Amino acid sequence: MDASPSSGGDSGDALYKKAFEQLRQGHYNEAISGFNSYLSRNRQGGQADSAQYWLGEAHYVNRDFGAALTEFNKVLELYPKSAKAPSALLKIGYIHYDQQNWAKAKQAFNQIIERYSSSTEAKLAQQRLDKMRKDSR
Repeated sequence: MDASPSSGGDSGDALYKKAFEQLRQGHYNEAISGFNSYLSRNRQGGQADSAQYWLGEAHYVNRDFGAALTEFNKVLELYPKSAKAPSALLKIGYIHYDQQNWAKAKQAFNQIIERYSSSTEAKLAQQRLDKMRKDSR
């Protein structure tokens, strides 16, 4: 989804841009606050799916896996056709993998391969499944 501003100087667009810039700069707590503000005002906005994904990503890099899982699952629930859906599902798999929840990790990785077979995320999911098999997980 395009992040270019609307001609009216949309405050939602400004909130999204500011939060994304905070994320890019490594200010994850500020980014979380910003994406939450954006989503509270723009749940159906043009960048809502991306904001939801980046909110999960900010929690993920903070190693707050519970919050990250919640936010990535919202991408899948609220924006199932989003271009961010395969990435959200991949991150869900990575979180389960990091938590050594092998069954749920495999389930997520297999779903990516099934739903998004030609995507980069499917290739990454297959690589992780291959590693799990090699490691007898």
